[in-house]
Order: sequence, then structure tokens, then C-alpha cells
Amino acid sequence: IASFLKQKGFNIKLILTHGHFDHAGGIAYFKPEQILVTKQIFANLKKKETWGLDFLKTVHFTKEVGFLAKEFCLNFKIIINKKVNIFSRNSIAVGDFYFDILPCPGHTDDSILLYDKKKKILITGDALYDGDIYANFLIYDRGQFNRSLNYIAKLPIDTILPGHNA
Repeated sequence: IASFLKQKGFNIKLILTHGHFDHAGGIAYFKPEQILVTKQIFANLKKKETWGLDFLKTVHFTKEVGFLAKEFCLNFKIIINKKVNIFSRNSIAVGDFYFDILPCPGHTDDSILLYDKKKKILITGDALYDGDIYANFLIYDRGQFNRSLNYIAKLPIDTILPGHNA
């Protein structure tokens, strides 16, 4: 994907919404300067118990996906040793979009939202999506999750871009 986007002329910035394996695993294919994370996400990337791997069960995956998950686990040490960019601001401009970076703990303690208040666009990661709530992770907090959902419900939003099941 990275080479395709570069070939099309895109300036790539990969922003992680949280540190679970299914959101962070692909960073191995990007240059460190293309990766943006919060301090909390970076700290969690250094702790295997926070990657969400405890959810991995063979029955959840096809043979191909199971192989990719195993490859992810084997290569993750390479990923977390990269010198990625840590957000030093509370917002980021991406083209003509201007996203506020909002903490959204619950699904994980490091979850963030990206919110363009002018365009009313919300990127939620796994804080909000259509489907079952996966709550059996080490850093999940039901109370925080409820508070975050109440916060999201008060935002003026026209477009939601979730992490899954769009």
C-alpha cells in the first residue's frame, strides 16, 4: 500500500488510533517519519500484553490471516524499535483537513479520535464502529468507554470513519 500511495503522489502519514495489533501491525511497511503516535500509544506498543493478542484464537482466522497474525508477532520487535514521531500537538493538518486529536479511553487506555470540527468528520478507530464490542482486552475500561461514547454523542458529526465494519 505504501509504495502504491507514493507512486500516486501521496505524502503518507500513518496515524495510529490505538496500539492493538490489527491497527499497528502494518507500521513495519512504512518509514519511521511517516508514523505518528501519541506518547501513550508508543508506550503501549512496547508492552506485548497491550497488543490485543490475547483475543487471537485460531477459530477467528482463516489460514492466511492466522499466518499474518503470527508474522506480526514475530516482527513486532522490529516495529517498536523504530523511531516514530510522537505527537507534540493536539491537532494535525492533513491536506485541507484539520483534525483535533482527542483522547478517547475505553476500548484501550490509549485510544484517540481524530475530529475535523469544521467539516464535522470523526475518525474513531475502535472507539465506535458497527459491530460487537470487543471488551476482553487488558486495557479495556467499561466506565471510560461509556464516558467516551457520551462525549462522542455530543459532537456535531456529519461523517464517521470507523476502524472496522464500515
